[in-house]
Amino acid sequence: MKNFILFSIPFLLCLFSCSDQDLKEDLQVEYEGVTFHDVILSNGIPVEGAVVSIYGMNKRFFDVTNSEGSYTIQVPTDSLITTGFMSLNVYHKDYLPLTMTYAAPLEDYSVHGANDIDSSMEKCENCLEVLNARYSELIHLGDNNFSGSINSQFQKDSDGIEFSFDFANSNNANTKLKIGFEAKGLQPNEDRVSARVIFGQQTIELEMSPEDGSYAEYSLEFENELGVETIKFITSDPRPSDGDVDDWEFTSFHVKGYD
Repeated sequence: MKNFILFSIPFLLCLFSCSDQDLKEDLQVEYEGVTFHDVILSNGIPVEGAVVSIYGMNKRFFDVTNSEGSYTIQVPTDSLITTGFMSLNVYHKDYLPLTMTYAAPLEDYSVHGANDIDSSMEKCENCLEVLNARYSELIHLGDNNFSGSINSQFQKDSDGIEFSFDFANSNNANTKLKIGFEAKGLQPNEDRVSARVIFGQQTIELEMSPEDGSYAEYSLEFENELGVETIKFITSDPRPSDGDVDDWEFTSFHVKGYD
């Protein structure tokens, strides 16, 4: 059975003629959950065809920006985490991935977007094509066995204990690579390393993310190993005391070549 959403005549008229502020006010009246509405720009120019997505209760809610760079996503309030921070992710193949974060909880009838957070995308200079970018999708690594602390509130269930990105490196003449992403929930301690990123014969251990559960930007540098076209993210080894592995989430993965 199909579900239909009924909108009022004033709302439909406003959808085509009102300003963003007016539209936000109408969306706030019409939708009981949480609305994400904004315009994605780059140097003041609308970015068309960007995929905007947010996870809630293991379901991906998304929209694609139109010719004006506009998107609207509506999510039931009870689908979103109630503590910590959540990410809304923006992907376009010609730009650096963009992550916008929101502190939970978000209230019923609330509208988030315009003027709340910087929603400007940057051109991806020297970026190498990521063959399985999946719209800069949110990745959760771990075993789904975690406490309810503010640093352990996740938007989706685990994708496993490791995840690999394949990228176009066979014809890349650069001598170095720079890996970028944003992550939360990393909690290394004296018992274990929280997570590792592996490229060829090189391994980098990840440092702790903010204790308040917010996202941190990570920038890792590797010597380029020509012909190696996979970058692997691995969560922690099992803790000796109880076998637990760390749970964490990351997004906005990209890779650049440079000398």
